[in-house]
Parts: sequence; structure tokens; C-alpha cells
Amino acid sequence: MSKKILVVDDEEDVIRIISSNLEAAGYQTIAANNGHEALERAATEKPDLILLDVTMPGMDGLEALRKLKETVVPDTAVVLLTAKSEKSDMKAGWDSGADLYLLKPFLPAELTQFVKCILEDGPALLQG
Repeated sequence: MSKKILVVDDEEDVIRIISSNLEAAGYQTIAANNGHEALERAATEKPDLILLDVTMPGMDGLEALRKLKETVVPDTAVVLLTAKSEKSDMKAGWDSGADLYLLKPFLPAELTQFVKCILEDGPALLQG
């Protein structure tokens, strides 16, 4: 059974590129276009990993992250994908419950390799 990854971004092209690369690597992907959809999909699909954009209209990624970690999928790893590179932005991500913080832009193949490491090495990678 392939691992399930929830890809959350308000840009369809980003979702399509990330999803196609992950699916080519054997993962199952679920898409959400905003924070509200992310909460719904995470609750019903119970993904193994969530890739979450920070800047989205409505409920942004940080608010969605807090809600995901508080109630929906507290033990699921969440990787923030964002162009926000200031220390204060990163701190806000960590404080909201992010397991990892990945800066855009990145190569899709690099993200796929990164995901493979997280899902295969899981707890050891996330606990340092």
C-alpha cells in the first residue's frame, strides 16, 4: 500500500507538479487548495505526510497547521513549503507545529527525495 501525501497549495500548477512527481515515485496524493480543504481532507483521508503552503487566501497555512496538529492529525508530519525565508517567518512556522520547513523554489525531484527520506526514516529524521 502506497503512502498517502496531502498536498496543500492555492496554486493549481504547484499542486499538479508536486503531485505528478510524487505519484511517479509511487506515492498516492490528495490535493487541497486552502486551509479549510486541508482540514477536511486530512480528517477523511488520514495522510502519512502533509505538504502545506503558508501563504493562501482565507485560512493560511499557519492557522491550518495549528488546527491540524491540535485536533485533526496531531501525529502526522507536516512540512511547510514557502518562499518566506525570514527568521521570524521560520519561527512562526516552528511555533505553529511544523515538523520541517522547506523554502521555495525547490526542484520537484529534490522534494520527492526529501519526502522519501521523511517517510522511510520518519521518527529518526524528525527527532534529529
